[in-house]
Order: sequence, then C-alpha cells, then structure tokens
Amino acid sequence: MRRHSSLSLISLLVLLLSVHSCEVHSQECQCISRSRTRIDIITHGPALTAPVHDPFWYDFQQAAVQAADGLFIDMHYKTTVEGTLNIPQLISLIDRSIAEQVAGVVLTLPSDHADFLAAARRVGEAGIPLLTVGPGSHLAEQAGSLMHLGQDDEVAGYQAGQQLAAAGGRQGLCVVPDSTQVDYAQRCAGFARALGEVAGSTQTLVVDKFNADRATTAIRDALQGNPSLDCFLAADFPVVAALDRALTSVGRLNEPVVAFEFDSTTLTLLSEAHLLSVYTQRQYLQAHLAVSFVTLGTTTLNLAANKMVRTGPVVLNQPDAILEQQACVLAGHPLCGTDPMEVIGGCSCFAREGITIKTFTHQVNGNPFWGPVIAGVKQAGIDLGINAVHVGNGVSIDIEAMANNIANAVVDDPSVVGVGVTVPDESLIVPALISVAASVPACTLNSGASLINQLRNVTNGQVLNHIGQPEYEAGLVAGARLA
Repeated sequence: MRRHSSLSLISLLVLLLSVHSCEVHSQECQCISRSRTRIDIITHGPALTAPVHDPFWYDFQQAAVQAADGLFIDMHYKTTVEGTLNIPQLISLIDRSIAEQVAGVVLTLPSDHADFLAAARRVGEAGIPLLTVGPGSHLAEQAGSLMHLGQDDEVAGYQAGQQLAAAGGRQGLCVVPDSTQVDYAQRCAGFARALGEVAGSTQTLVVDKFNADRATTAIRDALQGNPSLDCFLAADFPVVAALDRALTSVGRLNEPVVAFEFDSTTLTLLSEAHLLSVYTQRQYLQAHLAVSFVTLGTTTLNLAANKMVRTGPVVLNQPDAILEQQACVLAGHPLCGTDPMEVIGGCSCFAREGITIKTFTHQVNGNPFWGPVIAGVKQAGIDLGINAVHVGNGVSIDIEAMANNIANAVVDDPSVVGVGVTVPDESLIVPALISVAASVPACTLNSGASLINQLRNVTNGQVLNHIGQPEYEAGLVAGARLA
C-alpha cells in the first residue's frame, strides 16, 4: 500500500478547476501572470531563521514556500520579532500588508483580542481576500475570513479526552505552554467536556516552555499537590518532555497521557508507550492549501465554497508500525524542495518527478464543461512539479471501459501513486475505485459527493476526500431561488 502521495493528490484536486496561469494556454482564455501576485502570510510562530528550531513552524513555512514556488507567486512570510504571540506586532504586520495593497493575506488566529480581530477585518474591508489558518477556527467569522483551514481545537480536545476517559482517567491535568493562545484553551475545554461526561473534572497548568527544569518542577508540584490526578493532556509538544520527566520523578509513568503535535522527542515517547496517542492538525497541509486557495481566489475567483477546511485532527497511535514514516508524511517531507537529497528530522523527501497522479472522468469530446477540468489537471501538475494525467472517455461515455481503466490504473502504469475519479455510475465505478484504493490513495471529484463516507469506511480511509458539491443540496438551493 502506497500512502505517501496523499498531499499531492489533495493539492492536485484543489487546483483542478483553476483557470490557466501563463504556463498553460487555451484558445478561449487569456493566461494570468502570477509572478506579480503578492501573497502575505502572517503568523505568530518563529521563522526558519529563528535561533531555536521549531519543527511545527518549520514544516508550515516549508509548505508555504513550496506552494508559492510551484504557483509562481510572490509570497512574503511575516512573523513577529520574537516568533511568539505579540498582538501589537501582529496588528502592525497586518496594517502594513493592507497599506502595500497585497493581493491576498493568510493569517493565523491565535488570539481573540478585540484589536487583533479588528485588524484582521480591515483586510477584507480593504478589498483583500483573507484566509485564516491553524488556531482560532471559532474566530474566523469574526475576523472576516473567507475560509479557515485547520481543526476545531475544542472537538480535538474532546476526542483526546474521550480517549483518556476510556483509559480510566477521571481527574485530568491539561498542561499548556501559553495562557493566551486560544487553541490551547480550546483543547483544554474539550478535554474538560469529555471528562465531565464521566463525572470527572480537569484543571489547567501553564508552564514555561523555554525553561525545561522550571516546567518539570511546576508539573511535579501539581502532581504532589493533587494525588488524585490520573490522566494528562499535553496541549503542545514543547511541554511533553517536561510532563514525562515529572511523571517519572514521582513514579507515575503508567498514567495515560495524550499529546498534541510532535517533535522527535514526542515520537520517541510515543514509540516507547509513554503516550497513548499524538494528535496533529497537519500544519504542512494547512499552509500548502492556504497558499493554493488564496492564489486561486485572487487570480481566478476559484475559491471553495467551504467556510472550514478541516486538516485535522489526525491521530498517531502506539501500534503504528510505520510511525516515523507517517510522521514524515504528515510533516510534509514526502515532496522534495530545491534539494533532492533533503533530509529533515530523519525524513527523506520523495522526488516530485517520480510521482504520477491520474484523474479519470466521464468527459466526452465537445462538452465545454470539461475543458477547464482538463486544463486544470495539466496546470496542477505543473504547479506541483508532478506528472498529472487526465483520462477521459473520448467521443462517447463508456462506463465499463472507464471502470476497467480505474481498476487497472496501477497495473497499467506502476508510476501511479494516486487517482482522482468521478462517479457517474455507482454500480461499475465504485467497485473499481475500491479496487484501486487498495494500492494507492484516491479522491472523488465532481460526482459522488454522497458516497464519500461510505468509501472512506470500506477502503480504510484510502479514499481521502471529495472535491465538488453535494448535488442534492445544490438542487435544493436552485429550486428555492426559482420558487
């Protein structure tokens, strides 16, 4: 089973319906020069040049850079001076982007501070598309965001709390590295909700992530001050090691612990069964898709209808035999950047030129609907630096032949590592899709929205997403307007 192409496949289908950049030409459409399109990304995390390496934000920025390079845009990555949550500096960065009349802005939402949200709204008020990413999904509407990419942190914390409750936890400690970030508060709130459902309770402890000894001491003091604490949530990876040391020091290493996000230490503790699970929001995917979406939104008006694109949580568990490989894929290292020999955190990259993704549709010649789809496949391949191939029907629809092509996609071409499929006929296409998904990840597009949950279940998650619209709901909207 080959799983490393999931990011390429999702990104390919996200880009699928874009009109042409100046890499692709058609008789009907004038191409768009993206090289003069400036997109600003403003975050509260440290930059690549920060003195202390932060793997979360490293992966995030790497994704933004790779997406911008592939899309041929002018991307400016901005952070606060300290690479931490600094509201006045974030507001200044936002206002500078507005003053410089950038084409689009991608912004993290770590705070519910009124002045910060007001600054975010000024982006949209200036006529500049704003997408938000990472923390603060519940604040996106207040910020004037067209779309948020990330996870619902309260729901993620609730899921983690359910897991800890199932392990017998009733009195929980939520350890956070910052008292001001909304994502940490949301995770702890979800944790509290889950334990509350089993007559349990939680408390929150803020520790100094920059001083490991002080953090360890604070957690040990909390353990000794409240011996009834029996389950633990580390709201971010910088506090995981301190929590583990504190539990070890008081002889309680067997207590259930769940962590959010990961570095090499967190993965080691997970592999050694010191942690039940690690939850990740997939920051690489967030940044890559955010840059792609805002670029398409500003240059082609192709912005998805979803107000929320969920990138997590994804759960890494102790029994995973390919834990390191999974972590590498989630961290965004499957696709090489400028250095084909790149190795980061033990993760070797995959050469893009070795990736082929085929998109199978029920296209027929002469139907103008499919022109942008075919052009989009070609353009997405160029943008991502991969071999993207469209397979249609030609002069007439032949569902049986289409199903056969899908089922044999990998047999016919061993370089195929992912497929996109339209589903015009469930009886023939669905079995073929299930068959090919046993070998490579797949997405559905255009038709087949109602089948996505069923397909995910029967393929053990190998059918990743549907890109398109729910046709029944679309018909309802059209009918209501006509009425």
